[in-house]
Amino acid sequence: MKYFAKNRYEEPKEFLYKIESFSGINAAAEQETLPLGYATYGYNVRFSGGAMTQGYGVGYATINSRYLPGMLTVGEAIKKLFLYKRFDRTTGARDDRLIVQSDNEKLYQANLTTDTVFHEINATLGTSNLTFLNCEYNDADVLWISDDHGHLVLYDGTNAVVMNDTPYFSDACFYNGRVFATSGTGNNVLRFSAEGDPTEWAEAEGAGTVTFPDEGGKILRAVQFKEALLVFREYGVWRYVGYPRSSVYTLERIYATERMIEAKSVCVCGDRVIFATGNGFYAYNGSSVGRVFSELFPLADGLDDCAGCYYDNKYYFAFRMKDDGETVGDEVATFKNNAFLAIGMDEKFLSVTRGTDVREFIPVSVGSETALLCAFGGNYHPFDIGMVTDSGKVFSTPLKKKWRSPKTTLSKLSRDKFLRKIFLLSNGAMTLTVDADGKSEFMLPSGVRTHCICVGKRADAVGLELASTADKFTAYGLEMEFDIKRRGFYER
Repeated sequence: MKYFAKNRYEEPKEFLYKIESFSGINAAAEQETLPLGYATYGYNVRFSGGAMTQGYGVGYATINSRYLPGMLTVGEAIKKLFLYKRFDRTTGARDDRLIVQSDNEKLYQANLTTDTVFHEINATLGTSNLTFLNCEYNDADVLWISDDHGHLVLYDGTNAVVMNDTPYFSDACFYNGRVFATSGTGNNVLRFSAEGDPTEWAEAEGAGTVTFPDEGGKILRAVQFKEALLVFREYGVWRYVGYPRSSVYTLERIYATERMIEAKSVCVCGDRVIFATGNGFYAYNGSSVGRVFSELFPLADGLDDCAGCYYDNKYYFAFRMKDDGETVGDEVATFKNNAFLAIGMDEKFLSVTRGTDVREFIPVSVGSETALLCAFGGNYHPFDIGMVTDSGKVFSTPLKKKWRSPKTTLSKLSRDKFLRKIFLLSNGAMTLTVDADGKSEFMLPSGVRTHCICVGKRADAVGLELASTADKFTAYGLEMEFDIKRRGFYER
């Protein structure tokens, strides 16, 4: 038996592989199928316009350069945060208030633009989670509050009127002049108030119910979308269309799932409604439900305390993210969520933040200034009202940033590859790890510059990782210089 080697002495040729754009994260695809411009995993990074920079962070909330009050002076932690949207018809000015349900089950309020401390609202309520809703009643903007003890509270900014022996609701929204509310007892009945009266729930006075016919689980949320009301149950979504001053309505199931829908993920995002189940993100566009952001969902490790929000043409989603064996930011303490995504509706923007336990997002606007406020869980910042920033920090602490590419043959299975050099245009001190025939680390200094990294390694397959603890971090583009030649092969 005799073997002959062919092309044994072929001269190597230069091959230049370019990452001209950092394109985001794809945690769903097989690594070999991805170009190196995508990451398979990363955190505290942001992708926009082809560049990668530090991700969003959180800091103390400010409006018009004025810090908003927290609950430290009260001495009670924030359990739930809500924005009471109020127009003062006497002064002709906006009088929006932040509402806090504390861990002592008390209610507090603070004006967005004037108050420096929170003030208690004099109302006796039950425990557990409260349901808040902005609505109009008797020509005034009122805050509608339901608890789990059969109390309904209307707060007009000055007085809180408590009504007893009312139903308990777990969620509510305003639609066609009525409050539609999900039952806190977890059945398949949606209740609606009398028209124009959010306090009246007796059928004899014009209130009523909508009963759902199948076994889709308990009703979780109801949101108005265009001319319809979307009703989210544990295992399906229904489209309800009612008509003012009429008992006629249509009811249509538009989606069914075997994985439970996460109630707090549901959010109207412009011309779509986005929600999450145990196996992915979905969107309803008015005609059908389809999967979205599928490349990001494998980052999730838990959705039990997730929260969704629409702000600045982006879908924000707080959740528990898979870790990489490292402790990042506030993960040193007990937490349920440890990350949030900000996803552009055109899918050309992505920020992944890890290291903070955000439980709630609240968009606010004062004049021309807008902000996305947030409240936290866990042992860190229980008294603080935060705000999403572009700092890449949790308050004053810089977060570790990481970007990890796929490990791939670069679609050159028939070539032997020798990685000579890497050229990286970046700003900020960082570490580059090259995974090719073993891992090698290279420390790169700060400053805007093109780094030339001499690698000198065989690279049948290659993967890259960038990591940084610097305040600011940007990578603009990367090139890898190889020597390649056709693999030798043998035949009988």
